[in-house]
Amino acid sequence: MEIFSDNIALAIRRLRKMNDLENRVEERTEELQGAYEELKKANKLKDQVMGMATHELRTPLTSIKGYVDYIRSGGAGKVPEEIDELLKIVERNSKRLQKLTDDMLDQQRLETGTLEMEMEYTDVVELIEEAKEEIKPVLREKGQKLSLDIENTPKCKLEPTRISQVLINLLTNASKYSPRETEIKLKVKENSDKVIIKVIDEGIGLCDEDLDKLFKPFPHIEKPAEYTNGIGLGLTISRDFVELHGGEMWAESQGVGRGSTFIFTLPVPYHTENDA
Repeated sequence: MEIFSDNIALAIRRLRKMNDLENRVEERTEELQGAYEELKKANKLKDQVMGMATHELRTPLTSIKGYVDYIRSGGAGKVPEEIDELLKIVERNSKRLQKLTDDMLDQQRLETGTLEMEMEYTDVVELIEEAKEEIKPVLREKGQKLSLDIENTPKCKLEPTRISQVLINLLTNASKYSPRETEIKLKVKENSDKVIIKVIDEGIGLCDEDLDKLFKPFPHIEKPAEYTNGIGLGLTISRDFVELHGGEMWAESQGVGRGSTFIFTLPVPYHTENDA
């Protein structure tokens, strides 16, 4: 009888402990839920602030660019050479700010799932040729050369504007982080079910630690003083665009000072537009 009573008492103590544990779990769950709701509110506020800030920046930037174009074209009369040089600086910095606001808006749309994509069958080589023309002034300024090695590739179903954005971003970075009078190579080939695009530079290179964080938003990567730093969204956005197309993006480097290779893939559709 005494043993039975002891067992009953032990079972009651265990039940009380279980109840205490359940109560603590419930309290902790409520705390976590509250923290999660606060985080959602903060994230929503961040999106609202970023959206308003970028939209507020775009309007004056458009106006500045318009006036600079007008003055440089002679619309307000002949522009002295020294003034034209100053206007070039304004124009260059306006473009940098324009890219920054575009990147911030794209990042916001990607995070909120509101980015619109209009997919169509597109010749990737045509996009590359267009990107080559757009990047020419940047390359000319540093005396760099862009060489193309392109195999015949089928059309891919993609959003031309976004893939063009990826190409221009990779080529711009290759130029920005490479010395003067170096060569940048762009290679394209088809490999069974995908098109592989590589941008190879002779630039500052990357260590393993930097490769791991390269595609994260706002990565802190040490660079030599002579190379300018960006805000750190371009590669993140580029990879997100590629992944939205069902592709992949990554980077390779033999180490600091030994150049880098940025690679992305695009899936080849089983059926082309001519098969439909």
